[in-house]
Amino acid sequence: MKRFSILFLFILTACASLPVLEIAEGTDLTDKRFYYDKDSEVAYSANYDENNIYITLKTDNENTIKRIFRNGLYVYLDPNGRKSKNIYFEYPLAKKMRAGKPNMEHTPMSGNMKREFNINELIDNSDMEAIFSTKEFAEKLPVYSQKTDIKVELSASDKNEFLYMLRIPFDRIEKVRSSEYAIGIVTGEMEMPQMGGGSHQGGGMPGNDMQGAGMSNGGMSGGQRPEGAYDRNSNMQNIDIWFKILMNRGE
Repeated sequence: MKRFSILFLFILTACASLPVLEIAEGTDLTDKRFYYDKDSEVAYSANYDENNIYITLKTDNENTIKRIFRNGLYVYLDPNGRKSKNIYFEYPLAKKMRAGKPNMEHTPMSGNMKREFNINELIDNSDMEAIFSTKEFAEKLPVYSQKTDIKVELSASDKNEFLYMLRIPFDRIEKVRSSEYAIGIVTGEMEMPQMGGGSHQGGGMPGNDMQGAGMSNGGMSGGQRPEGAYDRNSNMQNIDIWFKILMNRGE
């Protein structure tokens, strides 16, 4: 009994440690209050209306932007206010790196000439589908379809600032109306290929309850990785932002 009590206390302590964002109801971007993560140099915000929750992030850090498109970006949502990864939206999808054939899709070097960093090129080359996953199922969603209730938009400013905006209906996340959400904004860990033969299983992100769902996209395993893990291709810490929001959602 004492052992279970200690475990329960640890869970409560972990959940309580998440910072609570002050947010307002409404969708006007100019009214949003942005918070800043110094490690990844990402500004982020969340707000809501009667039917949807909105998550926005922006950054002008070149390494962070490249990591988002290379390693994939996961937005986790838990209506119980806990740091759970059971429900997530993944976009952009993680790029796979094959043994002997590194992914050169976004390599900025061409001979001895360094290509100018172009966010719009990364956006144009990103996947046409996203993944929304719950504990029960995983679903591929066409990103540019007007019929999709989950909406994600990627854009770039003239100053090479990357902007990510996500809208997810509450009905997709919860069965019972909740007023407390935990949200995680996390980049995946790059899958490193095995060199010199042998079978390679798993990858940089061990699977979760969705293993065996039949999807083969990079990052389909739910983005599980050690907390605070570092990208092997950069000295900067991966994006790993968690917070809670409280909503006044009257009946």
